[in-house]
Amino acid sequence: MIVIRVTNHQDRFIKKCLQYKINLYRIKYKKERITVLIHEEDLERITKLNYYSKIEVVRYLGVKGILLHVKRYLFDYSLLILSLLLLFFISNCIIEVEVKHENKELIEKVNTILKEKKITRFTLGKGLDTLNSISDEILYENREFLDWISINKVGMKYIVSFEERIIFKKEEKAPYCHVVASKNGVIHSIKAIQGVEMKEKSEYVKKGEIIISGEIMLNEEVQDNVCAEGEVEAETWYKIHVTIPLDYEEKEPTKNRRYNLVMNGNRLRKKKYEIVEEEKLFKIGPLAFIREQEIIINKKKYTEEEATKKGIDTAVERLLSKIGKKNTILEQKVLNSFKNNSTIELEVFISVLENISTTQYFEVGEEFDTR
Repeated sequence: MIVIRVTNHQDRFIKKCLQYKINLYRIKYKKERITVLIHEEDLERITKLNYYSKIEVVRYLGVKGILLHVKRYLFDYSLLILSLLLLFFISNCIIEVEVKHENKELIEKVNTILKEKKITRFTLGKGLDTLNSISDEILYENREFLDWISINKVGMKYIVSFEERIIFKKEEKAPYCHVVASKNGVIHSIKAIQGVEMKEKSEYVKKGEIIISGEIMLNEEVQDNVCAEGEVEAETWYKIHVTIPLDYEEKEPTKNRRYNLVMNGNRLRKKKYEIVEEEKLFKIGPLAFIREQEIIINKKKYTEEEATKKGIDTAVERLLSKIGKKNTILEQKVLNSFKNNSTIELEVFISVLENISTTQYFEVGEEFDTR
C-alpha cells in the first residue's frame, strides 16, 4: 500500500478511479489537493488514466516502506547506533582498579590475582553478579591469607577491599577420645573403626553416654588409650509445633508474556502487568534481556485434611533443615490438633534415623558414665 498526493481535478480523479473500479482508501481533502491510500500495483494504471492530474507518491507502507525509510535515514541511524555504543563503552569502561589495604605486599599479591581474573584497567565493567562470583572464587582459592574480599564498580573504576586472615594457633587437644551419644535414642547400627563398642544394637542410650570407648580394657584394667572413631545411627524422636493458615494464595501463570531490556535497573518498556515474574535470558555488562511472565494470584482455602498434610510436611521440612536433610524420616504423625477460623495448630511427632555420634576428648584417669 502507498499514500499518494493528487493536485488538479481532484473530483474528476475520484470519478475516474471509481469508473474503472480502482479501490481508493482514506481520502483526505486539503487545500487544492487530496491524499489517498491505494494498492501499489494500481499506481501505474491510475497515473495513465489521470494524466490531467499531478500525482506524487508521499510514502510507502509495510515492509517496503520500512526498508525505504531505513535506507533514506541510514546515515542517521548508523550515527545514532555508533553514539549509543560509544556511550555504552565510555560509561562502562574501567580506567582504574583501586585496592584498599594498609599492607603493600598483600596489595601486590591481590593485584596479581585480580589480573588473572581479568579485573584490570581499560576493560568493560562487569555486572554485580559476576563481580560477586569472582570475589567468591578468589576467596575460595586463597583462604590461607584472605578472610574476606569485595569488588565493587563505582563509576569508571573498581574498588577492591579485603581483610587478611589471621590464623591463631589451635589449642592442642588430648590425643585420646570416646565416641559418645549427642542425643537420646535407640541404636540402629554401630560402625566402629577404632576403640571398643560399649553398646549394642537396639539398646537405648542417653545423651553423653559412651558408645565406642577409647580405653582398651583387658581383665578389667586399661591396657591402652586411643582416640575412638566410628559412626552410630540411632532412632531419635521430636515433637514439632506448627501453625498453618487455612487461607493461602496460589500463583498461576497466564499466557501473557513479553520480552524487555533492563539497563542499570531501568526498563526499556514500562510495566504492563500488575504481577510479574522475571527470567533473565542473558546479560552483557549492565544490560540484561529478560522475559516477563504475567502471574495471577488465586485465593484458596485448605480443607482440614489438606491443612494437616501441609502441617506435617512443614514440620518435617523444618526439622530436616535443623538436623540435616541426609537423615531419614522413620515415622510421622499428629499427636494433637486445634482448629479455629483462620488457622490449624498441630503437634507433630517425628521419629528419625540419624547419626548421633560425637567425639569427647579425655585425659588418662578421667571417669565417664558408660551406662
